[in-house]
Amino acid sequence: MKKHFKPILVSLIALLIVGGAIYAQQRAERVNPGGEAVYQTDNGEVFLVEQQVNLGADPVLSSFPVDLIGTKTGTSTTGRLYDDTATSTDIIRIGTWADEAVITILAKNSSTTPDNFANFSILASSDTYCDTATTSTIFADVVTTDQINWFDAGNYIRNATAITSLGTGTTTIPWSELVAGTARQIILEELNAECLAFQSRAGNGVTLWAQIKTKHNPNN
Repeated sequence: MKKHFKPILVSLIALLIVGGAIYAQQRAERVNPGGEAVYQTDNGEVFLVEQQVNLGADPVLSSFPVDLIGTKTGTSTTGRLYDDTATSTDIIRIGTWADEAVITILAKNSSTTPDNFANFSILASSDTYCDTATTSTIFADVVTTDQINWFDAGNYIRNATAITSLGTGTTTIPWSELVAGTARQIILEELNAECLAFQSRAGNGVTLWAQIKTKHNPNN
């Protein structure tokens, strides 16, 4: 009796393990943008993370917009006031899985001529730590901003004027005669970069707010 008990016990344990795996798989509720299944268990969601290495810094970018200029809470937006003395640069890591992005820009406040304008440029980089590089040199292993290589992302812009030569300048998108309360969008397609840098400059008294939303096209 005893010599038969151990194989039976091992078989029962194996059946329980296999049965549990089948049960969990049957309760799969969705597949996220990275391709891994998400299982609902009694303790909440359990992620299979084997494929998450391609999701970038913030997988939520595939579904929800992220502030670039200013902040938005609910339906209330707080913009950035410009004085035409310098160009502001805002960096966001989109991750290499994102191949489309929409940047929405809202003119919170306009100004008077000749200050009623805004100019925008977009740069891209695939360097490691392109979103966290710092000006600090306290530690030898810290990546600094001057070590990040940026390139003009003008070729990604939908409906941009055709670029026929590789010049030294950066593609600039002008917005003249701003009207308070109006918004414009810049659409980027066929992206192949880790980070985007959004550069903005506006006339004295202009207030802008902007957000970015990315999308992964599984057919690309």
